[in-house]
Amino acid sequence: MEKNDATSSGTAYIIFTLKDGSEVFVDADGFVTLDGEQLPAGEHPLSDTCILVVDGQGQFVETKQSAHKVTDPEQAVAPQTLAENLPEKDNGDNGEENLPTGESAEALKEKIAELESKLSELAGLAREANAEVQKLRKKTPSTLPLSTSNGQRSNNKTATRHEQMAHALSQTIKSRK
Repeated sequence: MEKNDATSSGTAYIIFTLKDGSEVFVDADGFVTLDGEQLPAGEHPLSDTCILVVDGQGQFVETKQSAHKVTDPEQAVAPQTLAENLPEKDNGDNGEENLPTGESAEALKEKIAELESKLSELAGLAREANAEVQKLRKKTPSTLPLSTSNGQRSNNKTATRHEQMAHALSQTIKSRK
């Protein structure tokens, strides 16, 4: 804020994020606004656990550390996680309501059990599909020609009729190139 705006492209602001996720703007004169309105006088908690102090005229006074120190990093709320912690609206996709962040342990256990059963069902389907693929591989003729390292056919009598046809087709394709 000490440097002048060389491009005159707009008004300089400092933006603070309140604990509820709303943004507070402090202009170059120190006037504090929230949604275009003067922020009421007092102390306002910020998302980083500091406190924004505003005087009776809506002027920025200071930011100070909260008297309540958060020693556990998991209890601290980062600004980008504020939106994640808000309760979600029910969009009607699955017929059940989305529970807010204070879900009971029983509800969470039920959801986990439901997801685990779906996972085991999908794992069974994957095993069945893999077995089917293996069966089809045994019945499908090889597309690779039977040849030795010097390029000549070998042991044609042990090849199945399907493999002999595949080899003949492969040779035809190679000769056309």
